[in-house]
Amino acid sequence: MDRDGNLYVADPQSGLRRIARDGTVSTIAMGTAPLGVAVAASAQGPKIYVASATGMVIKQNSNQFSIFPSAETRRVDGQRFLQGYRTIGDTFGVAVLDEQTAVYTDPRTNTVRFLHAALTEPRIIGGRTLNDASGDTGGFKDGSSADSLFDAPTGIAIDPQGAVVVADSGNRRIRRIGPIARRTIVITSLSLLPTFNASARTYQIGFMGNSFIWQNAEWNDSIEAMIEQQLSSSRAPRSLATLRLKPNVSAIAAGSKADAAEQYLQTVTGLGHLYDAIVLDVNSVTVAQSFGIPEEELPARTAEWSDKLSMQIQRIDQMLRQARIPLLIVTHPMPYQLSAGEGAWAALERNSMEPDARVGDVLNTALNKSGAEILNLWPAFMDAEAAPNHPPLFMTEDPHFTEFGRAIVAKGIADALERRRPWLAR
Repeated sequence: MDRDGNLYVADPQSGLRRIARDGTVSTIAMGTAPLGVAVAASAQGPKIYVASATGMVIKQNSNQFSIFPSAETRRVDGQRFLQGYRTIGDTFGVAVLDEQTAVYTDPRTNTVRFLHAALTEPRIIGGRTLNDASGDTGGFKDGSSADSLFDAPTGIAIDPQGAVVVADSGNRRIRRIGPIARRTIVITSLSLLPTFNASARTYQIGFMGNSFIWQNAEWNDSIEAMIEQQLSSSRAPRSLATLRLKPNVSAIAAGSKADAAEQYLQTVTGLGHLYDAIVLDVNSVTVAQSFGIPEEELPARTAEWSDKLSMQIQRIDQMLRQARIPLLIVTHPMPYQLSAGEGAWAALERNSMEPDARVGDVLNTALNKSGAEILNLWPAFMDAEAAPNHPPLFMTEDPHFTEFGRAIVAKGIADALERRRPWLAR
């Protein structure tokens, strides 16, 4: 039901039906059989999420549709044999959390899923996390999202505490999934500036960079969550935990151009103290896209970008120093700069299986000239790559981190922050 009292009904035979407050019934053409419907309030009018036989359909205003076909795929993380893509799934029941997020059931794969509509980001929050679970993962088991089992979940709703309540039809049970983490990435747009619950007991850290800061991650296994976990649990003298300060780490999608990061930081520092510290990820993709030079040519064309990058990082560092916001620059390799065994498909697409680590030396030399504090994670990744039987550090089908690669980055950043303890100067 929307705020005006209109009731929406998913009628698989006729389409999406609307029953007005005066009892008038009308039909909204869908072009597919609706199976479930939920409505979120928004400033632009009701936002209608429709689970259908062909995927998820989102309707707003008279003719505005966003369609996520059931066969459409999104990248997911995990062990190497699971890397690749995840479909939106076969949607059935749907419930909205807010204007941009919804949860839905997929009885074919025996899972309960979460969708961020603006970021087209699906994830499984209940049931075994396999792409095609039909026939082999249905069952009953309580526990964490990753460990739980469902059998043909159908109906779904949100209780007053924000938990997800599921009709697990195959098990003849009502199941409850505790309030889920909805934290996600911050977009560097002036119309989407971050809003935090400001508190003297919270230490706000912005982790900024291109897609490597967030890609393929869910919140619980993201770099940001891992940093928070380590900083929250440390009992070292004058740590955040012992000072009873709560870390809040936000992923800031700045793209791959250093100019965008500089402009965004200039804007947010002018608005007040939104962040207590900034961590900026600078990798070879950042350099290549910032200065229009192919990645593989960066070592040979150092003179064209090295001093420019150093001066730009120096400007950012000085700007943040004036605002009394500490800056930490993080660098790390790409898979094809580390090993032919990491990101093999990405290396094949580049027509080169021979790793080239030279860019790491010139990149870190340029950054060290800036005078900013640098965290060089190349040695940590090289050590991990040299370890026998190590888990994959990068995905196969694209060059982003696996959960294990993200853990290296998170530990490096958290360790650096704990050594420096910038919160003591706040």
